[in-house]
Amino acid sequence: MLKKIKFLLLKDIKKNFDNPTSLFTIALNVICSSYIIYVASFGIIDNNSWITFFWIIIFFSSINATYLSFENELKTQALFYHFLFSSKSIILSKVIFNSLILILISILNLICFTFFFGNPLVNNFVFGVGIVLSSISLASILSLISGISIKSNNGSMLMSVLSLPILFPLLLNLIKLSEFCIQEKSENILTNEIYFLLLLNVVTISLCYILFPYLCKN
Repeated sequence: MLKKIKFLLLKDIKKNFDNPTSLFTIALNVICSSYIIYVASFGIIDNNSWITFFWIIIFFSSINATYLSFENELKTQALFYHFLFSSKSIILSKVIFNSLILILISILNLICFTFFFGNPLVNNFVFGVGIVLSSISLASILSLISGISIKSNNGSMLMSVLSLPILFPLLLNLIKLSEFCIQEKSENILTNEIYFLLLLNVVTISLCYILFPYLCKN
C-alpha cells in the first residue's frame, strides 16, 4: 500500500507543478485577501483581529484548494483508478497531498500577515505546530467532504454546506490556541490544545480510512 500511496502522491504533485494554475489562484486569493484587510483597516488591527482574520482566510482557502480533489478518482477516470488502486490508498494519498498544500497556504498567509501587520506571536513554535496539525485536520475532513460533494450533483454548494458547520469547532480551537500564543501562557494550557488537535487528527484520518471505501462503492 505504501508504494501505491507514494505513486499517487507523486502523481498529484507532478500534475499540479505541470499545471499550476489552481495553486497560483489560491495563492493570489490569500495575498489579495490580506491586502484588502490591510487597506480596509489602514494597516492597524489588534491581536485578536489578527488571529481571527488569519484563520478565516486559511479556512476558505482550504475549501477552495480541496474542492476538486477527487475530480478524476471519483468521476472522469473512476473505473481506471479503482481497478489499479485501493480506495484506502487513494484517500490517504489525498490527505497527505492536501495537508502539504494547506501547510504551504498557511505559511504564505503568515508571511503576508507579518508583512502587512507585523507578528504579535510570542510562542512561534507552538503556533507552527498548530499550523501543521490544523492543516492535517482540515485536509482529512475536507478530503472526505470533497469526495461526497463530487458524487452529488450540487458539488460546490454541498461542499460549503457540509464543511462550514463541521469545521467551526476546529476554528474555535485554533483561535483559542493562537490567543495563547500571543500571551505568556503556561505550557500546560498550550499542551492541552495541542493534544486536542492530535486527537482530532487521529479521529478524522480514521474516519476517512473507514468511510471512503463505502463512498467509492456507491
